[in-house]
Amino acid sequence: MSGDYTARSRRRWLVPACLGVVGLGLIPFDGKISKAAIAGKEQLGGDLKRALETWQQFGDLGTVIFVVILIALLDPRRLRGCVRLGIAAGLAFLVVQGLKMGIGRPRPQFDEPWRFLFPWGTYSINEEIGPRHAWEMGSGISSDLWSMPSSHTAAAVVLGLFLAWMYPRLRGLVWFLIGVVGVSRVMLGAHYPSDVVMGAAVAIFVCGFVFRGAQKTVERDGSLESMEDEHGGSDSRSRSAIRQVVLVGVLLAALAGGGAVLWHKVIRHELFPRNFGVVVDGQIYRSGRLTERALRSLIEDREVRTILDLGAFDPDSEREAWTQDVAEELGVQRFRFSLIGDGTGNPNYYVQALRVMTDEQAWPLLVCCGAGSERTSVAVMLYRNLVDGDPMMETYAETFGYKHDREDWEMLAYLADYREAILESYRTGVPVEGFEAVAYPLGD
Repeated sequence: MSGDYTARSRRRWLVPACLGVVGLGLIPFDGKISKAAIAGKEQLGGDLKRALETWQQFGDLGTVIFVVILIALLDPRRLRGCVRLGIAAGLAFLVVQGLKMGIGRPRPQFDEPWRFLFPWGTYSINEEIGPRHAWEMGSGISSDLWSMPSSHTAAAVVLGLFLAWMYPRLRGLVWFLIGVVGVSRVMLGAHYPSDVVMGAAVAIFVCGFVFRGAQKTVERDGSLESMEDEHGGSDSRSRSAIRQVVLVGVLLAALAGGGAVLWHKVIRHELFPRNFGVVVDGQIYRSGRLTERALRSLIEDREVRTILDLGAFDPDSEREAWTQDVAEELGVQRFRFSLIGDGTGNPNYYVQALRVMTDEQAWPLLVCCGAGSERTSVAVMLYRNLVDGDPMMETYAETFGYKHDREDWEMLAYLADYREAILESYRTGVPVEGFEAVAYPLGD
């Protein structure tokens, strides 16, 4: 693959396809190999460990920039070829990141080599972060669920193939460095062996297209020269090929970006209930505001009998109308408690929310609000404190898994002021003083 990409078009898919099969075949052995590699790292000397940590960065942005600078200083005739390097690196990054978030494989530190989340699964990284989809960027999720494929390996392969294309004498060296990167990612516990192979497969596939139509190079008198065809004009074809590759790259990037936005803003909420979680399986569930399809699906799948909406829509809004229509159509009783978005508001609403949540005739019950992070979290915290006897600060950690902003202290301040009054009102039936009384919606 590091030679002439134009010789046989099937090379563009045959080699990565074979590597993909090898990667799949390694999955049953990933756990044992990974543990052995990590244990072997401990037997290495300190200098060798540091060398592995350093050389695993071959292919990253820093080394790419360094290589481009070297070419500019030592071989400026070939600087134009670096455009292909940038395109290949960018496309490989987009494809790898998309696969990482779509596959959702926890890294070896979790010791679950057979666990693959795919777009619909969640994984609890720790109690503070809580359950997360692998594609949830910017909501407390780390890269711990992005094990397959290996982006470091993909980046190393892209840079290695570029150098082998530009300077064929370097082929042996760059493949050795690529091997070092792959081995180091396994020994350092960042990836399973199959992740490394899959990363290489993706990079080879991408490079097969980006370097398609690349000029052959031959060594003459110790230096590399471009091969001209008998009619000349190879420069023109090269420029045309580069323009085409740039155009394809831009289109792919636009499609990837637009698809990501469409998925994040629209499609995912249609397929998966927004901020959904289980409070007590078979009894109480929680979520954010749902689309019509997601609401119907949730009611049918969980056999929901009652909806307790703590962030009700404007009574005159279209969404309020169809939400109520769906509930009535499916025979679900729905109650609206108008609380404030930061989780504060009339504490008597929370008193009655607790009564509904502990009333068997309401189960299975869905508690929801706009985002499912503040008002719903307050209700769940109060429930766990009241029913399970959990200290309030222990229940607070759960809210991080439902996108509560840990920098926002309004919710905790509200509970510090009114928790005792809410629980006392729940026990005695006497409304919290200073606030409008709220009738129990299910009757006495």
